Amino acid sequence: MTVKTIWAVAACLLTMPAQADWQYTRWGMTVDEVVGASKGVARRYTDLGKNGIDWKVLAAGNYIGGPYTFTSIFQFGLKDERLTGVRLEPSNADDCSQIPDSLRVNYGRPMKEDTSGPFKSIVWLSKSGDEVTFMRINSNCHILYEKALNTARGGL
Repeated sequence: MTVKTIWAVAACLLTMPAQADWQYTRWGMTVDEVVGASKGVARRYTDLGKNGIDWKVLAAGNYIGGPYTFTSIFQFGLKDERLTGVRLEPSNADDCSQIPDSLRVNYGRPMKEDTSGPFKSIVWLSKSGDEVTFMRINSNCHILYEKALNTARGGL
């Protein structure tokens, strides 16, 4: 992939809003609010296999960014069922090798990077302070957008 192509893809692929949140969603939305804001793109969805330790999947949809097609998975808090993150899983696993370059163009130098072994993790902070994480294990990958952590609490 040429540098020119990477820049073009980055401009289209992951153009996120300057404010916090992801695309048509806002952190803290309910599943009904997410589905409504999506104008039919997201739908209610429950896949227990995709739930995490402190979140659950209640909605999913499709997202097209540049040449890439993703499944967008909306993560909600276990107790309050409010939106805490959006995970993008590429429809084509071959795209996993190109996505980090597009993210670097869009977000700049990562704040943290671990590319040892079969596991790859790269973390950026968006301009709004939200975390953008690219994770790859072997041939599978995803991008995770999460609400900025409250750093004002202090301590460890």
